[in-house]
Amino acid sequence: MKVDKRLDMGLRLLLGLAKKPDQLQSARDLALNQGLPETSVRPILRDLSRAGFLASEIGREGGYKLAKPPEEIRLADVFQVLARDSLELALFSRGRSKPLRLERSSPTFPFFSALERKFWEELKDRTLADLL
Repeated sequence: MKVDKRLDMGLRLLLGLAKKPDQLQSARDLALNQGLPETSVRPILRDLSRAGFLASEIGREGGYKLAKPPEEIRLADVFQVLARDSLELALFSRGRSKPLRLERSSPTFPFFSALERKFWEELKDRTLADLL
């Protein structure tokens, strides 16, 4: 399965924070703990903070922590923030093919539209706590 890098990194960072809910964690520590490059982690943390998922404190002892319990962080909302309004789901993708935008006239459009709706409905019902 292919997954967007920002989405994977963002979920990994949120999970790392959820496992230590009362502890502030620096961007550097989060990156090291998840085996991610710090330069990629910082913009994701900024986006998650702006969206209200994270609380942050500046300073030597500062860092990030979840702004609300994992049960209140819906995965659909996280996907929307991290995808930057360009989320395209390549279902069952194998190889290097690019996602195809189906026209409404396509005979497969109703099938894939229904599948996409079910996908988003499932995400709306799932929270970060479901990944712990």
